[in-house]
Amino acid sequence: MHGKRLAALLTILFISSSFAGCLNDSSDDSDNNDDTNANVDDNQTNNNTSSQNLQNNGTSDNSTGNNLVEQRKPALYESELVVNNSEYVEQDAYLLFAANGGDQIILMDKQLNLINVWNLTNRLGNDFEFMPNGDILGIFKADYPENVTNICFGGCGGSIQIVDKDGNIKWRFDDFANSNTMLHHDVELLPNGNILAMAWQRLNLSEANAMGIESPTDIYYESIYEISYKDTEIVWEWHSIDHMVQDRNSSLPNYGNLTENYHKIDFNYNSNNGKKGDIMHANGFDYDAENQLIYFSVNFYNEIWVIDHSTNTTEAASSSGGNYGFGGDLVYRFGNPMAYGLNETALFDKNHHPNLIKDMNISGYGNMLVYSNAAGPGENMSIVYELELPVDQYGATQVQPTVIWNFSDETMYSRIVSGADRGRMNNTYIAEGDF
Repeated sequence: MHGKRLAALLTILFISSSFAGCLNDSSDDSDNNDDTNANVDDNQTNNNTSSQNLQNNGTSDNSTGNNLVEQRKPALYESELVVNNSEYVEQDAYLLFAANGGDQIILMDKQLNLINVWNLTNRLGNDFEFMPNGDILGIFKADYPENVTNICFGGCGGSIQIVDKDGNIKWRFDDFANSNTMLHHDVELLPNGNILAMAWQRLNLSEANAMGIESPTDIYYESIYEISYKDTEIVWEWHSIDHMVQDRNSSLPNYGNLTENYHKIDFNYNSNNGKKGDIMHANGFDYDAENQLIYFSVNFYNEIWVIDHSTNTTEAASSSGGNYGFGGDLVYRFGNPMAYGLNETALFDKNHHPNLIKDMNISGYGNMLVYSNAAGPGENMSIVYELELPVDQYGATQVQPTVIWNFSDETMYSRIVSGADRGRMNNTYIAEGDF
């Protein structure tokens, strides 16, 4: 255990089910539709109003809770709770669980009392969060046609839904679940009520090679969409392909020096090692409303990319415009300088869950928590970092963030998924995606 910020370590052992945030984020070809894997959404410790609304609807009293269990007993209900130091436990927090590939979402308090169970129609994807009114926003596995198996990697979703406390679907977006575009991993509710989503997009082999991307197969690059809650219109979009650089062939487009063009993305960094064309494998993002920035976790690059959301869609496809003047080029990136040609040690080894500390009353306000699946190359131990970001220098520097605090332990390791969040008592919650 490292650092003074962890006043107490609360260990919750879930014997019958395990934590995750996305499936099969390693480069192997394991089955990404394994219904036995589970996930935890660990961003919910500040949603007292939403949780209290659920309680006021009668779902947390003993009789109702027992009825829920009798109707369909959640696997987590008989989990074991271990409290190492009750003096420092944040008692009034809630835990939201969603089993990736399953069809139930479960809300429990810190004593593992059942608050609510959502029985849902579509199988669950990777991310779920409370909305201010107590509804749940999440990504689900769409009813895929047979021809989408080539684009359905670990974390595959396809359907964004908003469901009420009874599991009724109030809103959904299913337009990007096809052989060319597939929603995956994460969704984010924006301050304006719109929804931010990420998607893989297919680029065929001949087109990729003509752009200087040396790949043996079609590639699936990352895109981000802002979807209107009112009418499902795409109101903003960003595509990584618009911001590429390559240093392999000077006669082809986008040729340049990788280090000098650190605002752009080297599509050849992982082009021969990507999982069947999944060369980037983004797995999560967070949104900085004050600075209008998207923090985009890109697992196979061991980086987090920072994207200017103040741009319009035209600017986002260019290298000019927006608050930082770089259009959709990266205003900052961190975690792995080798991704833009520097011979420097990477901080991350398969990063997950970029999580800004947004509550000014919580220790580390303005910093970011990131879960690195390995503490270093070849290490079977994970590490959580708290990072101080050089926000005031974005666009003008590639100095890496300062490590303010970190936590690692020889018993904490997951090669995939996982994340961390900071609670109101300044304890750090860690979801270890071990299964």
